[in-house]
Amino acid sequence: MDAKRWEQIQSIFEKVVDADLNQRDKLLQKYCGDDDGLKKEIDSLLKADADESSLLEKPLVELIDIAQSISLVGKKIGEYHLISQIGYGGMGEVYLAERDEKQFKQKVALKIIKKGMDSTETIRRFQTERQILAKLVHPNIASLYDGGITENGLPYFTMEYIEGEAISKYCDNHQLPINERIKLCQQVLDAVQYAHKNFIVHRDLKPANIIVTLDGKLKLLDFGIAKLIAEDELGEFNSEMTQTGYRLMTPGYASPEQVKGEPITTSSDVYSLGVLLYELLSGQSPYDTSGKTQGELEQIICHTDPKKPSTVFTQKANSSLKK
Repeated sequence: MDAKRWEQIQSIFEKVVDADLNQRDKLLQKYCGDDDGLKKEIDSLLKADADESSLLEKPLVELIDIAQSISLVGKKIGEYHLISQIGYGGMGEVYLAERDEKQFKQKVALKIIKKGMDSTETIRRFQTERQILAKLVHPNIASLYDGGITENGLPYFTMEYIEGEAISKYCDNHQLPINERIKLCQQVLDAVQYAHKNFIVHRDLKPANIIVTLDGKLKLLDFGIAKLIAEDELGEFNSEMTQTGYRLMTPGYASPEQVKGEPITTSSDVYSLGVLLYELLSGQSPYDTSGKTQGELEQIICHTDPKKPSTVFTQKANSSLKK
């Protein structure tokens, strides 16, 4: 696939991804016309974007053939040399980068808007994320370092590079007992409470965004869809910031108000934390949301009572003993 074709896909994806599900087919028909191949490629991205795993958690090259020439690996942005690509989303890319100066060397995660996706709306979201990160200074939240504009006019920012495992994998791989799992969750609660005190709702709390480092420290990541819930520094209130669509959530950890598209408050994060704790204690999610439509998700999350974590744990233990 050449770069021009990829930029066309990105442009249409951005126009369609935030639309109501009922309107997507009409928009795809409008922008793709008789190009069935183009429609199929964009549809695959939309399905992946709605999957329980965020696009930033897996390379997009697994979903679509992207020309290697698009990669920025080996290039220099500001004072940073880009070493490898560690994340690829619908709007932006994340690279492992290194600042190489005589006085010190520093590895960072560098996030940049992809070429062709630098619309006014995308840049606004990107700047909002940077603004949110700048407000958060907490030992359990990945730190923002700096940012700027590339020679091509693309915004970027750098932040703390975190090496480790998702909290669920860390607990299982280290066979942590229940009390140790709860202690880790308490650190998550502390970080989220700090964000809430700064009028910020994360909106995508899940194991992949909660990393335990190699030395056992917990870090909360990815405020890419987080929103301010109070007046910003300019004294302007943007009601859109408390709204969400199907895309701006991870179904397996989404709250009822996220699923129904209702205004988001701090209680939405509290609900997601409950799902996280349920998973860490029982070993499975309270709901099976994979491959479900929006209507099915609403029915499951809003109208179904999951089994108690203790019940799930006991059933698993009994099943293991029988084997």
